[in-house]
Amino acid sequence: MGSIHFTKGGRTIINMQTQIDEGVRYYRAQPSPSPDNPRPIVLVHGLGTSLDFWNAVAPRLAKRSVTVALDLPGSGDSLPPEGTYNLDTVANGANEFLDRQGLTNTTLVGHSLGALVALKMAEQRGDLTSKLVLVDPTLFEVEAVLTRFGAAVRNPKLFGITFLQFLGGLRPL
Repeated sequence: MGSIHFTKGGRTIINMQTQIDEGVRYYRAQPSPSPDNPRPIVLVHGLGTSLDFWNAVAPRLAKRSVTVALDLPGSGDSLPPEGTYNLDTVANGANEFLDRQGLTNTTLVGHSLGALVALKMAEQRGDLTSKLVLVDPTLFEVEAVLTRFGAAVRNPKLFGITFLQFLGGLRPL
């Protein structure tokens, strides 16, 4: 797996080593020394991206709190969920990852379509999440596209909104 190093004055201050946990690629970084009562921050990327979307933000967050970014199941280098690939199975797979990592009382930060995944994660397992932060969320429009693609393509406004959101997600790359 790869690793991301952030240095200051010639010394490494944050090392985010990517790892695999039952098919989910992730990295975890935390401040040194570790905070007494950390509230983990979990970063959830949008459609067409991966955990690398958060590379500019994660080191800053990791100076104060345990910070975890993951490739959602079926995205980046993570394996797809078993069975049907939909919002429920992706959110369930992400919540199972949080369970395995022992992450509770988290702040979920979801970007674009990741906001919808974060909302579903909190709905499924409210015991794992205490706060939600939605960044440039693509919510109901994308859900309509994903569940009724044919109708969405025939609706120019809905298709245009989704297309612009997708392009917006590519901008950081």
